[in-house]
Amino acid sequence: MSLKYRIRLENERVIGPFSEEEIGELFIKNHIKGTEQCQQFPIGDWKPLQSFSQLSEIINETIKKINQANAQNEASITSVNSKKVSSQKLKSKSTNVEKNTEKTEAPIVTFHEFKFGKDIKDDVNYEELEKEYKKNNPHVPTEEAMEETLVVRKFSNKVDNLDKTVVVRPKFEIPKAKNESQSVLYKMESPVVVEEKMQPTREELINEKTEFINLAQALPTINAQLSVSEVELDTKKKIEESLEIKRLKDLEAIIIREQAIEQGHEDDEIEIIEEEDSESKTSQPKVIIKKKKQKGMSIVAILAFLGIFYFFLQDEGPPKQQGVTFLEVKFPITADEENIPGANNYLVQARGLYSKGNYRARTIASKMYLNSLAQKFSDNEALGEIILTYAELLDNTRDQTQSASTLYKYVQLAESKFLSDHSVATGVALFFDKIGKYQTGIYTIKNYLRAGQKPTPKMLSYYLGLLVKAGEFVEARKVFETISTIPKKPLEAYVELALFQIANDKPAEAQTIILEGIKYFPSSVKLLLLLSDSYLKEQSIKQFEATLKKVDKLQAEYSPVYLAKYLQYMGYLAAFKNKNKEASVFFKKSLQIKESDELRSSLAKLEIGGDLASQNLILESKVIGLLKKSKEEFKNRNLDSAFQFIIEAVDADPDYIPSVLFQAKLNTYRGFFESSIFSLQEKIGVHQQNFQLKKALVEVYIQAYKFDEAERLLSEIAQTKYATSSEYASLMGFFSEAKKNPIIAIKWYDRALSRDPLSDENMYQIAKILVKNKRFAEARGRISKALLLDPKNVKYHALNAEILYDQDGTDTALGYLRDTMTELGEDPLLVSTITSLYFRSGQIKEFQDYYTKIQNLPKKDEGLYEVLMAAAKLEGRKDEYVKHAKDLVKLNPGNLNIRMELGEVFLNEGKFDDAIVQFTEIKDKLESYPKVHYQLARVYLARNNTAKAREMATKELQLNPNLDSAHFIMGEVFRLEKDYREAILKYEKAISLNPRSIDALLAMANLKLQQNYANEAIDLLLRALKEDMTNPMIHKLLGDSYRAAGRRALAKEKYEDYLKLSPVAPDKDLIESLIRSLK
Repeated sequence: MSLKYRIRLENERVIGPFSEEEIGELFIKNHIKGTEQCQQFPIGDWKPLQSFSQLSEIINETIKKINQANAQNEASITSVNSKKVSSQKLKSKSTNVEKNTEKTEAPIVTFHEFKFGKDIKDDVNYEELEKEYKKNNPHVPTEEAMEETLVVRKFSNKVDNLDKTVVVRPKFEIPKAKNESQSVLYKMESPVVVEEKMQPTREELINEKTEFINLAQALPTINAQLSVSEVELDTKKKIEESLEIKRLKDLEAIIIREQAIEQGHEDDEIEIIEEEDSESKTSQPKVIIKKKKQKGMSIVAILAFLGIFYFFLQDEGPPKQQGVTFLEVKFPITADEENIPGANNYLVQARGLYSKGNYRARTIASKMYLNSLAQKFSDNEALGEIILTYAELLDNTRDQTQSASTLYKYVQLAESKFLSDHSVATGVALFFDKIGKYQTGIYTIKNYLRAGQKPTPKMLSYYLGLLVKAGEFVEARKVFETISTIPKKPLEAYVELALFQIANDKPAEAQTIILEGIKYFPSSVKLLLLLSDSYLKEQSIKQFEATLKKVDKLQAEYSPVYLAKYLQYMGYLAAFKNKNKEASVFFKKSLQIKESDELRSSLAKLEIGGDLASQNLILESKVIGLLKKSKEEFKNRNLDSAFQFIIEAVDADPDYIPSVLFQAKLNTYRGFFESSIFSLQEKIGVHQQNFQLKKALVEVYIQAYKFDEAERLLSEIAQTKYATSSEYASLMGFFSEAKKNPIIAIKWYDRALSRDPLSDENMYQIAKILVKNKRFAEARGRISKALLLDPKNVKYHALNAEILYDQDGTDTALGYLRDTMTELGEDPLLVSTITSLYFRSGQIKEFQDYYTKIQNLPKKDEGLYEVLMAAAKLEGRKDEYVKHAKDLVKLNPGNLNIRMELGEVFLNEGKFDDAIVQFTEIKDKLESYPKVHYQLARVYLARNNTAKAREMATKELQLNPNLDSAHFIMGEVFRLEKDYREAILKYEKAISLNPRSIDALLAMANLKLQQNYANEAIDLLLRALKEDMTNPMIHKLLGDSYRAAGRRALAKEKYEDYLKLSPVAPDKDLIESLIRSLK
């Protein structure tokens, strides 16, 4: 990530941020001298520019080049002047001619120091530069157009919602208050919030650029500004100040109107006039409230009603969300000098707004916190409070991924306060909650409490929510009881207490808590929406409708999330009234604001003419409960129970997408790949725009080795907007990795990270590939970042231990794992990793102790069994290997790789019946599994059942025509049938597909040797020997071939090598006699 710098010119003007190369360019063009003060952006200290080594080097190098240029210029000037003198002797005495000649004299090239000032002349022709730039960049707005929007940087203590940097538009008009009694759907006017500068692009966020200035886009603007005189600057300043005064008055009026509405005057006319204070001689706003007379609907109102009604019946085009305020998560641009009073003033305003508790006030509060940090960043309590505010409102951003990435920068800067500042700890925990890292959020709060700090009621509330989402209900119950005893609870407490009861299937108790909360927070849309959901599920339609009217009256607090949920509930209300068309419109408008699989399912039922009212709503609630139970059983590896619950869920509601997705996942885990593929294909036929279904299908294709199908579907998805998402890039990484292309896989995973920098799973996948390829140093950086985001993920710790084992030694890796287990408990994966490291480092006694320990663990995972199998295999304990392999297959029936290994063990031991059982199980689960028919053909060939072997080999060739093994096994069948011509053709095809196929090379050589083509056999065997020097059969066949070719010495040497590699060979006596005969 390249560093950026800001520069303070001699007139105290600050420009930047610039890269090192851009600063060099400014020096070359004499825009800076090299002696200015400089700051590493965004919050570095101001120091002389020359104190930055990189910049000093660039400046010094530039000076050298300038000196060289000056020397060349002087030489050329001397030459020009001498010519000029000679020419002057030949000039005419005419005055006119002399004047004309003077005008054509060549100017002397000099370099001028750039300065600001009234009396300073600048030889740089900025007008010409500007014309040239406009010619090359016609899309850049003109200076006149740019003057229509003036950027004002001014501080005021009067207004609550004033930003440090705001855009003032001279033609801006504040909309007049409308009739507040109308439905929010028909009057959602835009909340009057001062428009800020455009949000940075994703690339700018990643590279720590800000919205301050972009050199490439602003060079002409900089040039123009540098040429403006002090008089012009003063004039602009006066204009800006007058506009700022007008803007402040407008903002004060907005706040006054909001306060009047909160006091119950939403149905009255609110007029604000200026009244002069006789003492201070300043004008103060005065509020006049006129009670409205109750009248019937006017013609204008009727027309407005019909116009909005028409709008909601339109299906085309983007939603006109004029009634919502999207949160903008920004990083502050710090002031040149700290302004402590200003920072404190903004902080006080922010806290006042935040305490109101509603969404709109807190969005404005977030701007005040930002302004406070801009005035003073270090040691400012606003840091923790802005993290908390942003985390609470994160769902209401336009791009949650980008916003979370920006918020994470705050989290990293506040790391030193995790254990001491309750706002920081609460905000960070909630941030991890919002990005789905529940255990990390729990970990953050637990560490805060371990440090001896006391939790606030709000922190406990969010802690309860995290515990519920993580499924830790025992601990959650304790926190629930603690919060219940708090006399004065915050709003968040009532929300999380209710959600805890809902998670425990106690809707009546949840409703009681919600109603209690509404007594204290009657204007809380969040509680009202929870109450609406409660009434909906118990089908109290009158109460449901009445509650929605309250939400409507509060205008959903101008929150996108609340409005989307409100529209969804309005759709349900319409469905209860059998107005399916109207319900469909509401659902579509809700989906345009916020995507929802649940709502997509409801919309699909409406569009195919289904009945969405009471019966289906009850059914959906039941399905959600069944899905939850299935996931809990799967987590505990009770596969039969999990499968039973998910079957009930899908049977009850076949179109509920989350259930369909989990059923596919469960089927794949159990090894029923074809069933997963069929169900997903069927649902995609109905929900053709659901990319979660398509993503799941691609994943199943990959796991089922159906790469052609996966590639076709990925190509189809690549033509859609989903191709720009992080999920699509991750999917391409998974596909490339499965296709044995690690370099391409890393590139795709990196692309996914560029789109979602907080995706720790992508970091882990890259680290895993790097470890496989022995690139441990690179892997360390990747896994370290993943652990910062999810410090309780045991698979991340296990991989990190592998890296430490290679880089820092066994003791360091083992110590790290023991420390991790002290903190996270004896997880089976961590225990099995320790066992593996002991075995690999040769510490046999310690290995045996842990080997016994892991066998007695009550809970085992796949990694543990894999360690046991590897140890048994290396020590030659085949019975133990088979036992552990069978246990692993029982735990994960879909692990077909282990079944394949188990079948091969049985085949090599001559246990053909057991081998057939394992291979047949694989074939039944996934007929396209690579080489399963090949292995069955081998078994039948070993049994001399050529007919069955031919059947299996033919099927293998049909399913995998591009695999060398398929052609080889078919060649073996032809060889045993004595069809040598066809056998040779198949062997040759296998070698053409894989020139390194030892099986095919050996079979071909053996056949050539039998046909007395000894030299051809030798060539084939030497190729095989390059691939595997330790294969005793290659050496034996080479001995036979050399002997047949009359090359006795080489034959003797190869027979001796054969016995060295296979000292207990069954034909040892025969080979030794051959060796004696060759002496």
